[in-house]
Amino acid sequence: MTSIPDHAPTTTDTPSSASSPTPHFTQTDWMHLLEVIPNWLNPPKLVGDNRRHRQLCWWCCLTLRAYGLRVAEGYQLKFSSLLPDVGPDGEEIYVKLHVNAVKSLVKPRTVEPIDHMRQEISTILLKTLPAYYEAQFGRKPTANDPLWMHRDGSAIGSFAKSFDSLLDSAKLTHNVYGHDFDLTSIRHTTITEEIETSDLNPGVIATWAGTSIAMLDKTYNHALGVRARRQERERRERLRQMSSEKKSDK
Repeated sequence: MTSIPDHAPTTTDTPSSASSPTPHFTQTDWMHLLEVIPNWLNPPKLVGDNRRHRQLCWWCCLTLRAYGLRVAEGYQLKFSSLLPDVGPDGEEIYVKLHVNAVKSLVKPRTVEPIDHMRQEISTILLKTLPAYYEAQFGRKPTANDPLWMHRDGSAIGSFAKSFDSLLDSAKLTHNVYGHDFDLTSIRHTTITEEIETSDLNPGVIATWAGTSIAMLDKTYNHALGVRARRQERERRERLRQMSSEKKSDK
C-alpha cells in the first residue's frame, strides 16, 4: 500500500461479535496455508470443475489478502475492475482495483495492493488468470466478465466450501481460542498486518480498507496495541542510540 487519498473515512462496519469474533491468521498460520496449497490444489482423482474451482478459490483468496477486501467485494470484481498502473520506478506495472460498494454506508474506492504482494497479485490478475481462462474455456475474458466465473461466463457465487476444505486439509479450522476461521479472516489478516507492521496513519489504513477509524478501534484493538508497543520500543531504541552517540563524541 503506497499513495492513498488522504480524506476522512466515511463508512462504518459491523464488528465481529464479542462472543464469536472472526479471527485473523497469524504469520505462522498463513505460512502453513501456503505450504499446504500445492497438495490441496492438485490431489489425485480431483478433476474438472472441482479442480478449477479450487484454483480460482485460491486466486480469490490471494486477491482478498493483497487488497484487504471484504468477501463480497472480492466476489463482485470484474475484469473491468482491474486498473493497471505504473510503479514509482516508472517501470513496474501493477494493478489497482476499482471496488464497488457492497454495504449501504461504504463508498466505491480504488485500492492498491499491499507492498509485499504487489508483484505477485499483479502477475496473477493481469497474466495468469486471463491465460488460465483461455486455456480452460477456449476464449479470452472480456471486460464485463466476472473475475471468478464458470465456463458459461456466470459469476461464481461462493468459495466458502472450497475454503473450508483448504482449512480442513491444513488442520487449521480455528485459532488457539477456538474461534473459527473463514474467508473474512483473510481481510482481518491484511488489516491487522498493516496496523502492526507499518507506520501509516490509522486514518489512511481505514480509508484504504473502506472502513472508519472508530471501527479499527473496535475490531483491531489488539493490533493497535501491538503497534503502540512496537513504536514505543523503536522510540526508546532511537533514544538509546542517540545517547550512545553523544557519549562516543566526548
